[in-house]
Amino acid sequence: MHFKMNQVKSKDILLFSLLMILTFIFVPIMVKDKLNQLLIHFGLSAFVASVYVGLCIAIILVVGGYFLLVKPYHTTWSEVGFKSFSIKKVPWLLLMTIICFGASVLSYIISVYLGAPESNTKTPILQEVDTWYSYFVVFIMAVIVSPLYEEIFYRGMIYGFLRKRINRTISLSINAVLFSIAHWPNWNILLLNLINGLLFGYVYEKTNSVYASFIVHGLINLCVLLVAV
Repeated sequence: MHFKMNQVKSKDILLFSLLMILTFIFVPIMVKDKLNQLLIHFGLSAFVASVYVGLCIAIILVVGGYFLLVKPYHTTWSEVGFKSFSIKKVPWLLLMTIICFGASVLSYIISVYLGAPESNTKTPILQEVDTWYSYFVVFIMAVIVSPLYEEIFYRGMIYGFLRKRINRTISLSINAVLFSIAHWPNWNILLLNLINGLLFGYVYEKTNSVYASFIVHGLINLCVLLVAV
């Protein structure tokens, strides 16, 4: 399959560009930075502020993706990926989880070897996690909320949008790059997220289900969380 520019219309470019502005300009400046500072200014700890910021990002991106990439094209939620997958896929999903985790460890080691710091911007926040309640909140955010909204947004909405217009390889590559950039400025996990973005996208491509990619993504985050604590 070849890249077909005639399948990409000016409307597609405009709406996709608006979503990129929302994702990579508005969210980092107004939510990750300004809102986070405001919440801390009003007395919230860095950990609690990060939870509220994470929830806001999830809502903004999913709602933004819906109004820019889903609703204008009358795309159904089933087309986005809200559909079941065969139970026969479970062993394969577990295998993909193992592959993703192995790739994550290897890419992290390579990144650190090349000069990336071992810690990132989330390290000081995680140091505040010292009660069963805070551990529970971290689990919910890292293993359920983040993987779910990221799979809906990056795979179901963005990849689904790209896949209808350009071929699989280019769609997977663009999607993985965007997914990795979204985790800036955590340089030590950019390569990790680039590779995982490709693998999560591949799982979505093979199953057409955000539930499947969510399971793999959530299990990976759980493994990383267990290693971190």
